[in-house]
Amino acid sequence: MMQEPIDIVDGVLRAVKSVKNPLFFKTERGYQAELYYALKNELQAVAIPPMVFEVEAQKRDIRHHTTLRPDIILHVPATSEEHDPRKDNYIVFELKLRGSARKASEDYSAIDEIIDKLAYRLAFFININSSKHFLNQYSGPNRQLIHAVCVRLNPKGLVEGTHAYYDPSNELVEVRFDNRSS
Repeated sequence: MMQEPIDIVDGVLRAVKSVKNPLFFKTERGYQAELYYALKNELQAVAIPPMVFEVEAQKRDIRHHTTLRPDIILHVPATSEEHDPRKDNYIVFELKLRGSARKASEDYSAIDEIIDKLAYRLAFFININSSKHFLNQYSGPNRQLIHAVCVRLNPKGLVEGTHAYYDPSNELVEVRFDNRSS
């Protein structure tokens, strides 16, 4: 059983803050790999086997009704063709390096498709090496399930960013953070 969403969100934010090496802020793939390991560490209490984190898991159109390849997912992999692919999907992550409004919109659309077709319970859009999350421009149906994070290193090498989400009254909440805060 998964923990309360707030515990999961806090764990994801701790993982984001733990990526500090400037090298990983230069490429999406490098950041993705480092975040993957940080997520496994921070959310190990949540990801109880048989749940696993996977990177760019290939979805098959015939089985999943989408061919999207999410950057990172937390789910229970299907063990047979009889397993309902909409069951046991927990968190989906889409990452973008210095994503523009257009690129963020494309990732938000991908998140919507993944949530709608595969019933993921929570989603994160992470805009790497950027100060913009673009959640304020999102108008899709899954506002309550999506968290957006923009994260970058400041000139002193401090990880800083903003975590954005819609509260239950559909108001956009933006919380600034740095890796000095827990």
